[in-house]
Amino acid sequence: MLSESKAMAAATKQRMSDVQEAEARIDKAREIFRDLSGKVAIYFLAIQSLGKINPMYQYSLESFINLFSAAITDSRLDSTAINQVEKEVNFNENGQEEESNRAEDSGSDLSIDEEERKSEMLANRISEIHIMFFKRLFLSITRSLFEEDKLIFGGLLVLKLAADRNEFGPEEELFLYKHEAKDPPEPLVAVAKPEGAPWLSENTWERVLTLSKLKKFRMLPKLFVQELPGWNRIYHSPYPHLERLPGTWGFELKPSDQLLVLSALRPDSLAGGFRSMVQKEFGNFLEESKL
Repeated sequence: MLSESKAMAAATKQRMSDVQEAEARIDKAREIFRDLSGKVAIYFLAIQSLGKINPMYQYSLESFINLFSAAITDSRLDSTAINQVEKEVNFNENGQEEESNRAEDSGSDLSIDEEERKSEMLANRISEIHIMFFKRLFLSITRSLFEEDKLIFGGLLVLKLAADRNEFGPEEELFLYKHEAKDPPEPLVAVAKPEGAPWLSENTWERVLTLSKLKKFRMLPKLFVQELPGWNRIYHSPYPHLERLPGTWGFELKPSDQLLVLSALRPDSLAGGFRSMVQKEFGNFLEESKL
């Protein structure tokens, strides 16, 4: 009886150990795909926002999941590479045992080169799924939108991704949509509208001053006056969204921040600014949607 109890306890302990190992493998798999899942969630939220533009735009979670499943199936890596990746990151039950045996046979841990190779294969796999899914999703959604709403959808995606990277928040959103900004804790130094710039209207200068209430644009009015010829060039350009901002602004600002500057200086060119942002974020394949 005692021996049977010991055997049962050992078997129970082994099963508990197996369960813990399985949970660890599942957690590891989840972490690997966490970044991708975050982006996919952002896409779904952007799609749901389209219903506020037009009640006709309704998309179900089921169809969204079906698109994602199809993207996994159609992603470019062949099945051999996929299976190899799955083994090496312990997606299957035998993976961990195979890794342990190999480590024991060699008498040392996996080499750095092998770890880098596995990481690269995983990164490629995730990238392929992401690209395939986004292309399917974007083309599927834009085909169901009215022409004038396609660019809005692209802009929604770009701004939501920028918000996820902490590049675009409520302050930026307030200025972009309403040309308003909350007063900063400390009063700003008043900067007069530059003389010798008849092209610069009072309204435009007021928008520049309002934008300077955002922390990252505190020096904008002062530098605007110092770099007036460069701003003059952008203001009179037929394609201001394609012009590089004067001084270091063109290098230091994120695309979403450059959009705010464009909104202050040439709000009539915001459509072109959004189109450029979408192009930078998602690449040339979006030409298929005729955005």
